[in-house]
Amino acid sequence: MPVAAVDHSVWANVRKHIKPEELRRPYEMDVDFLYLLYQIRVESGVPLRFISDARSPDQDVGVANSAHHLRPCPAVDLQVLNANERYRLVAAALKHGIKRIGIYPGKPVTIAGKKYKDAGSVHLDNSMQHPRSVIWTRY
Repeated sequence: MPVAAVDHSVWANVRKHIKPEELRRPYEMDVDFLYLLYQIRVESGVPLRFISDARSPDQDVGVANSAHHLRPCPAVDLQVLNANERYRLVAAALKHGIKRIGIYPGKPVTIAGKKYKDAGSVHLDNSMQHPRSVIWTRY
């Protein structure tokens, strides 16, 4: 799996919906996974609001053997604002072959003066080193 280096063509191809500056560690991401995310974004119509992507080993948010620690990284956490966004994102992810999904409830958020009471996050990853065909609701 190739890594999405700063000069990799993936960035030109996905730039409409995924920009390196939206990720914390963009140049440690898996190229094929970025293409999948792009397809999921187009299919679902849900903006990709990145909460987490590649993590350093000292970032132990969640589980110790998280797919976020793999290189190249095949994992992201995305913010959703409501149940419909959550559904559309998960449905598109399944359609495009994502085999590992986490669905996390959040708390009400206010963005630009608008309140979202059913916000939360969705974890998507395509790790080949972790159990596949799973959906979970907590770390």
